[in-house]
Amino acid sequence: MGSYRSLFELVVEHSYFNGGKCTCLNFVPSEKTRRIINNIGLVIKKTESGIGIVYDKSRMEALLAYVEDETEPLCFEFKAYAVDPQFTSYTDVCYGNTDGSVLYFNNLMGVDIFNEHIRLHTTEYVSTINSKNIESPDVKDILSQKDRLIPPVFVVAIYAKGEVGSIFSEQYEIAEKKYFLRFEARETVWKYYLFGSMARENAYIHDQNGDIEFDFIGETTLSDTRPALAFKSKVAMPLRQKQDFRFQLKERGPGGDRVLIKRLPVANVSQFGKEVVSEQGIVVSEIFINC
Repeated sequence: MGSYRSLFELVVEHSYFNGGKCTCLNFVPSEKTRRIINNIGLVIKKTESGIGIVYDKSRMEALLAYVEDETEPLCFEFKAYAVDPQFTSYTDVCYGNTDGSVLYFNNLMGVDIFNEHIRLHTTEYVSTINSKNIESPDVKDILSQKDRLIPPVFVVAIYAKGEVGSIFSEQYEIAEKKYFLRFEARETVWKYYLFGSMARENAYIHDQNGDIEFDFIGETTLSDTRPALAFKSKVAMPLRQKQDFRFQLKERGPGGDRVLIKRLPVANVSQFGKEVVSEQGIVVSEIFINC
């Protein structure tokens, strides 16, 4: 592939993953984009956290013919699907999105962060302001009938010409731009339930790092009628692929405190509950301890 050069690259970041790279998305071009790519001889390259499009220098004339077409501006449209079924659970902006909308981005609205690295949203992280109704003109022709029932994570459109964020300059030069999106992990309040031999009257949760405090909520009854003691974190904490929290279960006693469990399990992205505090719903990560 000696004659191939980079046209542009799309990178997706996510604070949930170690190192911040989102590695669980599959990109599918729209039918229109697929035809263009085949006609010009472009190649889609899957990267660790996104995709790259490369062009053949020997077919530059064919590429420019599309770029110079004023009647139908050249645009590369992609739909991103999550390979990980838990993606919407640990992604802040995606959780509970059932309102018939889909996240949409294009490079003409991007924010030039530094050099040719362009963020495709105006806020620090992707937010609901980037949502479009699935029947809106921007996405209607890109989405299939199946997509209308189960929308992709997002739709992105990269225009060849236009504003500062376009692939080509006014002189039809390629700047090899890198576009990126940044997703934020959800934050949840952690709630530990102690039952069985661990439901001890003087038990408490201790953070070895000294950052997080837990309130003792009292005795509660689980859905299977078992009694349990409940502890809830005073603040919400971000979900992470690998948590570095070091919580211990300890017990107060006349001879001093002693450790019951050296390291408590951390929140699971599939174990959630919901509570109402001050008339507002909060999402709770539920963790059950029985030893």
